[in-house]
Formats: sequence, structure tokens, C-alpha cells
Amino acid sequence: MSALSSMSPPMEVVLGDGVSEELQLPRFNSGLQNITGIVNILQTSPSNTIYLRPLSNFKTWINVIIWLCEQQEVFYLTIYGALSSQSMSWDTGSRRLDNGLASVVGIDEVQKQGILGNGVVVGITDSGLYLDHDQFDQSGPREFNRINLNARKIVLYHVFGDKVDQSETVTCGHGTHVSGLLAGDSYSSKSFHVGIAPNAKIAFADIGTQDPQCANIEGIKCPVNLATPSNVKELLEPQFKAGARIFSFSWGLPGDDYSRQARDLDQFVYENPETLIVIAAGNSGEEGARSITSPAGAKNVITVGASLNSFESLSKSFDCPNVINARTVAAFSSQGPTGDGRLKPDLVAPGQILISAQSEASNSVAKSEKMCHLQGTSQATPVVAGLAVLIHEWLRDGWWKAGVMDKSFAHVG
Repeated sequence: MSALSSMSPPMEVVLGDGVSEELQLPRFNSGLQNITGIVNILQTSPSNTIYLRPLSNFKTWINVIIWLCEQQEVFYLTIYGALSSQSMSWDTGSRRLDNGLASVVGIDEVQKQGILGNGVVVGITDSGLYLDHDQFDQSGPREFNRINLNARKIVLYHVFGDKVDQSETVTCGHGTHVSGLLAGDSYSSKSFHVGIAPNAKIAFADIGTQDPQCANIEGIKCPVNLATPSNVKELLEPQFKAGARIFSFSWGLPGDDYSRQARDLDQFVYENPETLIVIAAGNSGEEGARSITSPAGAKNVITVGASLNSFESLSKSFDCPNVINARTVAAFSSQGPTGDGRLKPDLVAPGQILISAQSEASNSVAKSEKMCHLQGTSQATPVVAGLAVLIHEWLRDGWWKAGVMDKSFAHVG
């Protein structure tokens, strides 16, 4: 711990399998009050995680840690952090940027052959989704917590948050942007198809909320809070039931890269081996090695870092290959290894200044075709998840054998 620290770090208290947080929290707080004199020293997060709040007295903090470690219901303790999206804003001014994403990742010819994510449902969990954007729009009423496999694009919108997509500055909602990169497809056919896998359908889980007192006010940054259920199965099973086997997570929390959630994701994939989970590595690369966030430190997932993009409009203006070279890893991209020495990230993909769908204010129902730019490992992650969708289709429909569809050579169900 740094000698300059004035407060202890918040600590997550991970209980053993089958142990009830609701039952143990009052008992723990009562026992800790007896030795510290502090009431309710343990608290619960929006996702029902028990955590020890920061303390200014390090001797008290150490005594609390020792007491908790002596409790048989406690599995382990780890640094606690709040979930955050893995994107950074980008002010483009009036310059036109051509992202050329399909060309950079080499799927132009694949898409021309009609491999577009046909018949695939992908699970996306994020801050929310602007359903009236042209890339996701569809006929019929807006339905929540109900599976509709006949829907054009959104087969499920499961609500853990508040049914809308938010942005700190009311300009570019995170969930809408990453969903567009993965599977955006123009409903009106008046706009281009943003997605890597535009024919894939989306089973969406909304985990975002925002304080209504500051939401939608121009010029005021209003934080977006992300909170997942403490139980991974509760998070994934609604999308799993809707047919999703490929999942995209563009969020994480700092601290211990192998948190309880990372461990539980490993267990879920082990029990459901047909599942692929793609997770953003984080944007803490400038902090150096071992900056992977959680749950990106999980073992049975694909962890994605960000490479730079390639912009023709910029390269014509100046020659700076380290800035626009698509083969360069972005400085902000979190670095491995993990805390226990494993190599991460597993892959990198373009994550610099990518164009995708722009949300509207959370109280809007306006039809929109607007686009915006964001960058980060959040943007690289749906690129990799979209490529996984295309590979799934390529194997499923027998394209691998002779470059034509032949389902007699299908390798996956």
C-alpha cells in the first residue's frame, strides 16, 4: 500500500458457494462493530456485492481484514471497484473520418459472399440500447423482458437497469455504440450497415442507470452507473434462453483482475462449453503491466485489447504511422500479464475512433440515423465478437470446405 494513501482501499467480501449475503451481512456487521465501534462497516453494492468501505485508520482496517478472514463463510477478499465502460470520447470537430473497419479486419470478401451473421443471436450486456435508431429499429411495440425470435434485430431486451441508453454528456450512449459495431443493420436501408455481423440478432441486457436529476442536461456530465447481478447465471441465462452463445462485454472494474465474477464466468463457460464470452481488457495501458480489469482476467474468455485504426483522411494530411498504423497497439489498451502471470489480452482489434450508432437523450423517441465516434477496448470488443459470429456461420454452414455454402460439412450446430 502506498505510503501516501490516506484511505484504505475498498475490499470486496466474497462468500462461499451457497452462502447467503443477505443473512451474513447483519452478522458480520454486528461482529465488526464489537471490535471497531463502527456501525455498518460493511455495505452492499447495487449488484448485491458485500464490500468493506474505505477507512482512514489502517490499524482498524487490518483488524477488520483479519476478522473477516477468520469467518468460515468468507471465501476470499479482493480489491473492490465499480463497473465502468471501457470507452473514451473523441472530439472530431468538423473533420470527416473514414473508419474502413471491414477493410482493416479483412472481412470485405466474407461479407460479399453473404456471411453476415445469418441465423445467429449474440448477447450484448451494456448501459442500454436506443431502440429507435435505424440500426436497431423494427416493427411492432417495444417489448421488455420477453423473447421474440421473429423480431428483425432485437429478440430480447432484458432490464436490469432502466430501459434506456445513457451518456455522461447526452451525445453518444455506450451500449448503442458497441451494439452497432457488432450487429448494426439499417432498417430503412437509407444508411450503411455499421455492424461487422449486420444480419445477427441481439439479445440485450441493460445494466445502466443514471441519476434523473442530472440526466439529459446539456453541458453537465452525469455519471452512468453499471451494475450486474451478483449471480453470473442470472445475468447470462435470459440471453442464453434467447439463443445467444456468443457474448460481448465492454465494461469492467479495476483492481483484482480475477474477481468473483471472473471466476463465475469461467465456471459458466466450463458448464456450457458452446459459449464464447468476449470481454474488453480495459483502458489503463498507460499504467503499465498488469493493468487488465475484471472480469477480463477470466481464463475461459477472450480478452480484447485495442489496436489503432487506419484513416485515409488523416494519412493524406500528415505522415505519422505510429498514430494511424493499424498494426500498432493503442497506448491506452490495458496490458498483461494477469496477477497470476497468465498472458492477456488474447487478441487486439481496431479500437481507435470508430464510427457507430449514436443514442438520443433518454427521454427521446425520435427516429435517428445519427452516428458518433468513440474509442477504447470497448469498441475493439464487439469487433472481435462480430468476427466470432462470422466464423461461427462459416463453420456452421460448411463454407470452410470449398468456399461455398455446403451444410453437409457443418462443424457446429
